[in-house]
Amino acid sequence: MRTRMILAAALAATAATAQAGGVGVRAGTTGVGVDLGGDVAPTLGWRLGVSGMNVNTHLDTNDVRYDAKAKVLTGSLLLDWSPLGPFRISGGFMPNNNKIDLNGQPNSGNLTCGPAATPAQCAQAQSDVAAEQTRLEDSLKKFKYFPVGSLGITIGF
Repeated sequence: MRTRMILAAALAATAATAQAGGVGVRAGTTGVGVDLGGDVAPTLGWRLGVSGMNVNTHLDTNDVRYDAKAKVLTGSLLLDWSPLGPFRISGGFMPNNNKIDLNGQPNSGNLTCGPAATPAQCAQAQSDVAAEQTRLEDSLKKFKYFPVGSLGITIGF
């Protein structure tokens, strides 16, 4: 809530100095979004936006079925430089509230620790689960920072 208030105040302060404005829609690696922007100078503008998407998928391996849910929610506060007409180069801040929920269930007979399992089988299953969790966490670390690409259209006012 506090972030929204700060963004609204920044928008209001910047809008007062803007020469022209616009509303836009876009789609890209951060999902589908909307932007509100304006001009600061002939080739310099600002944009405030939000985008998001939900992705649900599953993957079956020989041993485990994974169910994944990703929720992507990204804000943006950007400066745009337009040296060549409508095409622009943008920079700024894009805070996010992205979340990934991943659950794995062993396929029947694999990696299980049920009533018919021996203590050694249970210990091995727990070790395998811990190793898989570490492997997945390591592979997700590369997504801490990622490039953002998007295409959009803006209607000026």
